[in-house]
Amino acid sequence: LAPSHPEATLLRAELLAARGDVAGAERECRRLLSAQPGHAGAWAALGEVELLAGRPAAAADCARRAAQLAPARAE
Repeated sequence: LAPSHPEATLLRAELLAARGDVAGAERECRRLLSAQPGHAGAWAALGEVELLAGRPAAAADCARRAAQLAPARAE
């Protein structure tokens, strides 16, 4: 995948989060969402990042957005 490919950006965000780089993961998620606001996976990943950052209300908002965009994924 090209570095600018949406799935590459999402994978980078997930790797950064796994390494504990919450700010970096958030930056990658938001970069993807600025280009593709309807990307359910990016909303789900941002929700995980928000949890890691100690922002449960924001995490819940992101999870709701992801579920609205891809209801089958939420099950």
